[in-house]
Amino acid sequence: MAPQVFPLRPKSPSQDKAAANPASHYLLLPSLGEQWHPTCWTPTTFLPAHFSSCMDNLIRNPNLTSSHLFRADVLYDSDNDKATFLHSGASTPYSPSDAGASGLVQHMKPELRPKPLTVEGFKWRRTVVRQLVPRNRQLDRSIAQTCHFFDSVQAPHDHLTTSTNGVADEDGRSGQAVQSGAETRLVFYLPHVDEPDDMPFYHPKLQGVCFAHVHLPSTSPSSSPAQSRSQTDKPGPESPHESQGGLAIHVLPYATLPVSDLQPKLDRVILNLLTTIAKHSHGKQTGYRKKVHHDVVIPQPQFQDTYARLKETYARRIIEDWREATDPGKHVFEDLGIASFLIELWRGMYGSLKEGRQDDGTGEEEGGAAGGGFPGFVDIGCGNGLLVYLLREEGFEGWGFDVRKRKSWEAYPAETRGRLMEMTLVPDILQADVSGESHRDGSGQVVQTNGNGGVQDVRKQHNGIFKPGTFIISNHADELTAWTPLLGYLNNSPWIAIPCCSHDLGGRRFRAPKNLRSVRERAADAKSIDDFEELQQRSELKPEEHDDLRTRQAAETGSLKRREPLEDANGSHTVSKRGSNGSVKANGGESKPDSAAPTKKNQMPSAYASLCSYVAQLAEEVGFKPETEMLRIPSTRNACIVGRQRKDSSHEEEATRRDKVKHLIEHEMSLPIAEIRREWLDRAGFIAGKKGEGH
Repeated sequence: MAPQVFPLRPKSPSQDKAAANPASHYLLLPSLGEQWHPTCWTPTTFLPAHFSSCMDNLIRNPNLTSSHLFRADVLYDSDNDKATFLHSGASTPYSPSDAGASGLVQHMKPELRPKPLTVEGFKWRRTVVRQLVPRNRQLDRSIAQTCHFFDSVQAPHDHLTTSTNGVADEDGRSGQAVQSGAETRLVFYLPHVDEPDDMPFYHPKLQGVCFAHVHLPSTSPSSSPAQSRSQTDKPGPESPHESQGGLAIHVLPYATLPVSDLQPKLDRVILNLLTTIAKHSHGKQTGYRKKVHHDVVIPQPQFQDTYARLKETYARRIIEDWREATDPGKHVFEDLGIASFLIELWRGMYGSLKEGRQDDGTGEEEGGAAGGGFPGFVDIGCGNGLLVYLLREEGFEGWGFDVRKRKSWEAYPAETRGRLMEMTLVPDILQADVSGESHRDGSGQVVQTNGNGGVQDVRKQHNGIFKPGTFIISNHADELTAWTPLLGYLNNSPWIAIPCCSHDLGGRRFRAPKNLRSVRERAADAKSIDDFEELQQRSELKPEEHDDLRTRQAAETGSLKRREPLEDANGSHTVSKRGSNGSVKANGGESKPDSAAPTKKNQMPSAYASLCSYVAQLAEEVGFKPETEMLRIPSTRNACIVGRQRKDSSHEEEATRRDKVKHLIEHEMSLPIAEIRREWLDRAGFIAGKKGEGH
């Protein structure tokens, strides 16, 4: 809900709906001078500390107020400059006469140094210089901006404050008594741009913007009964008569460009700023805590700089030559984001790469990419092959395969087309004792020949055994998602999984449980509740903390409730049988109706969050330390799990790894390996006959 907004200088008494609230008089700020123009204000109830915390966050994340901006790089912060610690007064310590006062500022380029400012009646507290980084560097240039923080010197005494900066109102009123004890905080944005024509599109053509917040203690004797409510009470509606403070914006126009020439765009900008600041400050007041954290694995600047470069290099020509039925505006930028993340991830794992690659044209066996340190990659279920193309163009050697060939493959250079293969992944463990004759070539490919009424049916498969150390990519690979950490374990390889739709280890749709079967069984044997809680903390990605990924959302196609396991009061799963229609029958009984949903109080995590947790737990079960990241891509399925670190670096024999994985999948599926193999091959045959979906 948008906040109520009022003009700071109403044109007539009939327009002064907020006259009863003294906050508006404090927000006029005559000490700023006549060159500053008051615009609008909104009543607030949050405290000054909430406002300061909000502004600090907005300074570091300008994308919250402008979609044209990526981020802000902080170039200078007075909190880190010892030379400013003892400074006090109405002026900043950056005047030309005090150029050498700050130890850090004197080493900055002149055009990046903080802009000086003096505000009478206030005390300077902090200064930040930031570099605004636009999303589209081809359209907008980056600019520096000084941000100053000021506080009121002391709580003023009762006095008269005129409603129009010293000019009497139309009804002859020259001033109005306001209550004492007000605390005012100011934040200034001063762009380092001398002429309005040089200002980029994402910034209003102003020399400065001032955000002012005033808080009036409700315990003041002169306050109204509504204002006298204790601050510990729950605040009521933010009407002008009940508010305990206000938030206002003043602007400093260029001498050659009056404020009237900036309308109506300026009004929209001011309304957006007031709304955003009020919303985030109120969130601080109510104790809001961010649930989804980005940039955990890769720092934001590294990712965004690489993404901007890839977007400028590849986006236009890929979109113009898009051959799939799907929306290129989604898939192209999604894969550009994933490629950017992988490039920076690999840069940290393998070091910087040199240009060029060594390519002998023999599939995956040529080894690493440029620089010799990269072991190569394989994209299992590569879909349209765009991610393979982007990574190879960036100098990373690798290949991809999918059960069906896509139209997009023909659009790529011959070098990339030769690395996109049409084959089905049937893990080596599931290929044991397969009926019929089969043979493997040196690259892990399997050519299986089955007799079929005298006709030979030749299918190309891959057994999931790659060159040791090959980085395994599973990007929305559906049936292969849960297998990704297991393949990484079998190959002694790092991997990344970006889950989408939920499938079990047999390839069928299911709703992933909150815990692995082995974890649930160990939890049932735990001797105390403390032991059980420790087992629940095994996963890096807890569904309860990331349920906002897509709450109450099933897979992108189909309902995941059809094979949802039944749980008793202790959370353990009862024996179930799959009916002919895919529904679950408990202990041979009737199918569980969909209406038997969990209550809101004990609401289950979303299917997607459960799947992410399930993959992370599988990774831990085979010895990985999974890392989770919420990718900055245009998709609701943007969680990824990275397996690049092992708990134990000791070497395990291949036979030991195979036995461990075989036991794990039989235990999780509660089926013998032969039955899992049959389900997997049936599912693979079904997918191979489907029409391509473009991804």
